[in-house]
Amino acid sequence: MPTLAAPTANSVAPAVSSGSSPATAAKPAAPGTRAKAASAELKFPNTTADVVFVGYDAKNKLVEFQKVVQDPASPGAHLVPDPSDPAVHELPMASGAKVTSIDPGGFPFETCPPISCTADNIMESVIGHYNGAFYAHMHVNAADRIDSVAESAY
Repeated sequence: MPTLAAPTANSVAPAVSSGSSPATAAKPAAPGTRAKAASAELKFPNTTADVVFVGYDAKNKLVEFQKVVQDPASPGAHLVPDPSDPAVHELPMASGAKVTSIDPGGFPFETCPPISCTADNIMESVIGHYNGAFYAHMHVNAADRIDSVAESAY
């Protein structure tokens, strides 16, 4: 399975404001809406999740995703938005992020080899190729940046 290693650079975790309190914290987004966080607010540090990548904001270099779970009513592998967190979230890719495909010789690696494409290039290309339905398992680092994406077989 090929692995993409984006050019490395020093990443800096967003600063956390000492003036935040539960009363000023962001409220959860309604189902089907985008969850926009204040730039200093960490959303998913040091977590893993099964997600569907639904878009890429090229201007801000943010990957858009929705958490997914197995549909309990389905006998097969059918993923649905996580009912406990149905919002669409945005996070940046970490420098040096790795993107792996279930088809090592397939898209996007045959047109965008890891040596010449960044993780952002790969994610923008893959999300567009799958029309906003790229299912994967991701890891988010302590700085709240996606550092690993492994394509799911769904």
